[in-house]
Amino acid sequence: MSESRQFPQAPAKLLKKIFQQTQGKLSKHLKATKIRKRIRGTAIVDTPQGVLLVSTNGDRFSLPGGGAEKQEKGEAAAIRELKEETGLKAISAQYLFSHVGKIRKRSSGGLARNHHEVFLIQAKGKPQPKEEIKAIAFCQFSEIPIENRVNISDSAKHIINKYWALKESGLLQALNRNQQL
Repeated sequence: MSESRQFPQAPAKLLKKIFQQTQGKLSKHLKATKIRKRIRGTAIVDTPQGVLLVSTNGDRFSLPGGGAEKQEKGEAAAIRELKEETGLKAISAQYLFSHVGKIRKRSSGGLARNHHEVFLIQAKGKPQPKEEIKAIAFCQFSEIPIENRVNISDSAKHIINKYWALKESGLLQALNRNQQL
């Protein structure tokens, strides 16, 4: 038969004192570790050359898109950023899925996490680097697994792989038919 031990109960005054002493420190710690949720409209532009990628430094690539402004929806942000970054004009935009990126340090301090709202965008024009974009590239389906492409951001890799899985499974075509009804 096992023996159970009973520990004396801490007096209420002692618990209250400990709580009061640590409350301020805990509050500061929780504020310091708060993760800012950033809604990002992300565009997939699938062309004969492959999926369009952009780079602000000419080295590391991501999908076109950016943070939604106040009161702006993800779709509007994706369309606006695509035009600002590449000069492409959206003809249509179809919501595909969402993706939550990794937690990262912000340049201004603190932590942030991108919440991507991903849209398949049909666009017209020839993509050209605009504003902060230094280079444009394309990622072909034949490059799977793209995990080996170190010059593509982690979120872009996950989003492109998920998009290609949708496309290959036939679910993307089914989604198109349902949205046209």
